[in-house]
Amino acid sequence: KDRFFSMIAHDLRSPLISFQGISKQINFFLTKNETEKIKELGKNIDKSAQNLQILLDNLLTWSLLQQGEIGFKTEIVDIYTLAKDNLLTFSPSASAYQIKLTNHIPKDTLITADKMMLNTILHNFLSNAIKFTPDGGQVCLKIDFLSTGYLIICEDTGIGVAPEKIPDIFKVEIRKNSKGLHGEKGNGIGLPLCYEFALLHNGNINLRNKEGKGTVIAFYLPFTT
Repeated sequence: KDRFFSMIAHDLRSPLISFQGISKQINFFLTKNETEKIKELGKNIDKSAQNLQILLDNLLTWSLLQQGEIGFKTEIVDIYTLAKDNLLTFSPSASAYQIKLTNHIPKDTLITADKMMLNTILHNFLSNAIKFTPDGGQVCLKIDFLSTGYLIICEDTGIGVAPEKIPDIFKVEIRKNSKGLHGEKGNGIGLPLCYEFALLHNGNINLRNKEGKGTVIAFYLPFTT
């Protein structure tokens, strides 16, 4: 628990530091009439704010989960629409790096799942994929229909994951040094949270490197949820 709180303190501190002294920088660039610098500063503010929001959302959800205050309730979910909404959320940050986001899930695909948990899983999948995908890359969501359930997949053309890190990637107690390609700071909570939610669905999550380039992370959702 002490280690976990140390991780939280460190990860909260990083984005907050980015906000310090912003007003002074803006005033300085205004006096110099350096509009491009101000535009760049605006992008950095937006990026830090988004990283902080994702971190706080994950921390709150993780805390509620550990206290047993998150109920598990399945319903019929339109996975295509949920995926589309998540892709729209990340569209501005992806566009800034010319990363193409695509939804290969067929329209009107209905599955049975806890909608809030499924949304958290998609959100974290996309966040991680964009974080480690270089400029001009691609990230897509798709679904495979199996005889026993579904595979909800996020595939990217990023830098992949070091093989030695994969076995521990879903363990919150192990610190992950995961600074993104665009300066994002990792917090190591998102994927363990997704894994916990997958287990509640009697499913699991698997991550592997693609041959050549990128990663594939998949949530197996059985029909017996």
